Amino acid sequence: MNTQVTEFYSQAGLYAKLMTFMSEADPLLLAGAFFGLVVVIGLALFRRWAILFGLMLFGASFSGSVWPSLDSAGALTRWLMIILIALGVFFTRTNPGKPLTLFGLYVATSLSMCVFAIHPIFSLQQGAILAALFFASLTLADAMQTRDDVARMCTAYIVAGVCWGVMGALSLQQLASGVEGGERFSGSNVSPGVFVQTGGLFLPFVLWGVLRKWNMVFRAVCLGVFVVMVLTLISSGQRGGTFAGLAGCAPLMFRSQMGKVSLAFGAVGLAALVVYKSAGVNRAQTEFVMSRFFSTSTSNRTEIWADALKVCMESPILGKGPGSSRQEREKIVRGRTFHNMFLMVWHDAGLPGLIFFATAIGFGFLAAFKLVLIKGDPEIAEYGRLMLGIMGATLLNGMVSTGASSPSDLSTITLVVTLAMTIRLHRIHDADALQKRLTRARRMYLQWWRSQFASPAQGTTRAAAHA
Repeated sequence: MNTQVTEFYSQAGLYAKLMTFMSEADPLLLAGAFFGLVVVIGLALFRRWAILFGLMLFGASFSGSVWPSLDSAGALTRWLMIILIALGVFFTRTNPGKPLTLFGLYVATSLSMCVFAIHPIFSLQQGAILAALFFASLTLADAMQTRDDVARMCTAYIVAGVCWGVMGALSLQQLASGVEGGERFSGSNVSPGVFVQTGGLFLPFVLWGVLRKWNMVFRAVCLGVFVVMVLTLISSGQRGGTFAGLAGCAPLMFRSQMGKVSLAFGAVGLAALVVYKSAGVNRAQTEFVMSRFFSTSTSNRTEIWADALKVCMESPILGKGPGSSRQEREKIVRGRTFHNMFLMVWHDAGLPGLIFFATAIGFGFLAAFKLVLIKGDPEIAEYGRLMLGIMGATLLNGMVSTGASSPSDLSTITLVVTLAMTIRLHRIHDADALQKRLTRARRMYLQWWRSQFASPAQGTTRAAAHA
């Protein structure tokens, strides 16, 4: 293996994350990691998929965090949870539905392109994680048999959002202390963009927690976290994750309970007011944030996309394997990644993979929109708005970043889980509607049977009572 290939593997993939964690973590953290490994394997043996999913989201909340060891530990946690949950596919009986079936075809197509990869081992690693994520989504879909199961999955996102909100609060302290040169801020020195994109995906779930009818204390906590998250997103100057998160909240605003909508708008307004009032704390950072949100600049995105399109056209039909787009940086302006998930999918999985990927998202949007239109079941319609918002946030974020193209990225995880959740919600609604019809038919039959086969004494008693 030549020096260039060795250097690549030392900076990317499982090897890089593992080496970073081992070198940065102290002995106590390493001991905790070993104990945690034993615990999660035990959870997998007892098929506690929802708990493992929550741990995976907890690991995702540290993406791009301020400590490299936590960032690497979070990535390793996500990969481990994905693999363990994927093993549950051997116990599933659920029909995946069109969106997940199409996503599975995209996964198969992407894996078949590994033979054309620049670094086949890395592509196989990325493809294996992508396949594991697909199988994990089937396991989670089978685990969501009732509305309460779906609510628990969404609550796991809220808990992870609370963790991210705590880190966001620490980031605000860093903002107050000053950031030299008005550089991009997110409380992260690993990957500010990824950190904010992660928060943007958690934001709609936290808002759903504010609007949902349940414990008032929990709703109050969600409201406080929502304000902190919006405050952090706006203060970060990261447009992609911020706009995606706020756009994902938009469908939840189309509700009949205007009081709750006013509450959500008030929370956003409060966060914006705090940002405005604290503008004088760090003038350089404030000027940077203003220039980011009130500018039409694409930050070289148009040049990056043009270069990425040229790279894709070098082999428009056949892809070069999962993760191969990362190895084309020397062909992109400023040595950047493609910054567009569709271009990355096209490059890695080829035109057939791109078609399967885009069609899966299209069917997912259609299924979520049909949930919103369901009459007489406001809870299911509310879930439909949430699914529509999450898929919209993922799509918007992916149009300007690499989201939903990396198999272990929270965007990809959330997209696949949302597709599974949307199909399960349709089936849960259909099952509940059928049960209601059967109950109504059974009640009508019992009434008819009693009227036809009542004893003469009962008939005389009824007539006397009627008289």
